[in-house]
Amino acid sequence: MARLTEVTAQSEATMLAVMHPRTRKLIGSIALVLFVALYMVVAMEVTTIFLSGSSGLVQAVGYAVAGLIWIVPAGAIIWWMAKPSP
Repeated sequence: MARLTEVTAQSEATMLAVMHPRTRKLIGSIALVLFVALYMVVAMEVTTIFLSGSSGLVQAVGYAVAGLIWIVPAGAIIWWMAKPSP
């Protein structure tokens, strides 16, 4: 009985590790949309709070930096989505 439980646990772990590419892309797409929406709100609030009294040039640079930072985590999500199946 213990062996059956062990085999079942291994099978479930293997099924979770081997995800169908379409499922991975669906999950990644949803995560990407949610991340970008959340990041947009947080970035606007943070830059507004910290840069409200600054000059126009400083605000422009701040918004440009905030507008580019999201690329790193989005790239990680896209990389995960594009991984080939093992």
